[in-house]
Amino acid sequence: MLGEALQNVREELGEARYAKAVDLAARAKALFVDDPGDDNGKTVIGCHLLWDIDDIIEESYKDQPSARPSNDEGQVTED
Repeated sequence: MLGEALQNVREELGEARYAKAVDLAARAKALFVDDPGDDNGKTVIGCHLLWDIDDIIEESYKDQPSARPSNDEGQVTED
């Protein structure tokens, strides 16, 4: 599912960011699979990789101000 979502925003991310995000997603998935009971710490590491993907998406907003969310007055917000 995450891979599909990333594919949907591939153009907005750009190829370099997209490739990095896909790599992080694959690594996170492997960590989650290796820690099904959340008892060896790999789930926590996987969650950190998901936050890294979020950072990549946020970076892409900075490069594309028109893609950033705005409030009712048309001002760009940090949300």
